[in-house]
Amino acid sequence: MILEDLESKSLSIPLLKDKDKFVELTYQEWLKSKDKSVELLSSREWAEKNNEPYPISTDGSEILDSASFSRYENYRKKQFIQYRKLTTSELAKKKNQQNEEYDNYKKKVIERNNVKYGQRIVSPFVIGYGLAVVASSSLSSGLLSIERNTRKKED
Repeated sequence: MILEDLESKSLSIPLLKDKDKFVELTYQEWLKSKDKSVELLSSREWAEKNNEPYPISTDGSEILDSASFSRYENYRKKQFIQYRKLTTSELAKKKNQQNEEYDNYKKKVIERNNVKYGQRIVSPFVIGYGLAVVASSSLSSGLLSIERNTRKKED
């Protein structure tokens, strides 16, 4: 159900890239991120929606009602748990799998290019050797034909 909602809203799952792998955000990083992929109401919105007193001041510097703040904090943790469920879903696993496949592909391409580089270095020597063989055989054939043509014929 959560994945269907995510796909219908075309949201991206916020993840951190760590050594070419996507990993989940920590609770604090998730709270600070702009794209949460799971709806998180501000303290004011949450208080108005649930008919609660405002839990914290508008600038977030002080707690106005500790009981309300405790319930708001529980709400935020539940939303974070939903985010964690999303990131451990098939979508995040598929993304990491595709990244691994792409990394393997890049390594193979680099290896093939390195082999081609070696071939480029060796190929002039191979061609040169072939030309030397052709030239020496032509020279030998020319000398032998001259020697044969300069012999005295015995009749």
